Amino acid sequence: MPTTKTKAPTMTAAELSDRFLKALGEALHGGDPATDQRIAAAHEALRAIGNEHPHLKCSLPDLALVNYLRTTHAVVRELRDRIAALEQRPASMKYCGTWQPGTTYHKGDLVTKSGSLWIADEPTSVMPDNTPESRKVWRLAAMRGKQGPPGPPGKDASQ
Repeated sequence: MPTTKTKAPTMTAAELSDRFLKALGEALHGGDPATDQRIAAAHEALRAIGNEHPHLKCSLPDLALVNYLRTTHAVVRELRDRIAALEQRPASMKYCGTWQPGTTYHKGDLVTKSGSLWIADEPTSVMPDNTPESRKVWRLAAMRGKQGPPGPPGKDASQ
């Protein structure tokens, strides 16, 4: 009884490239904490492709790239966190002068009221003061100081 050899399926370079790009894309997409696991899974998938198709091993992309991505992911994650924190800050701080009734102020706007400087934490038309309603939308940046002593008499400008 003759034995038949099962020929391993062949893979073209294009198919290998497609599998690699799909595995790498899945590994890098999303930017969440599971990315390290997806990179490891892509690494293992590439090894499996190489084991399944030993004749293509020389065509496999350098696995050092995947290792590099794995080691630099922590830096990328830290930078994403820093960017997210910066994006939570007010877009800009703008001094809007003395608080005016009927005006809507936006997050980051600065106004003076009764000698104190206030910063809006969210859009508001509420007057800045120490009431509970105001404290929900305004932060005191600089409080008015006490009245200083009178200065020396000035010169008469008509002389």
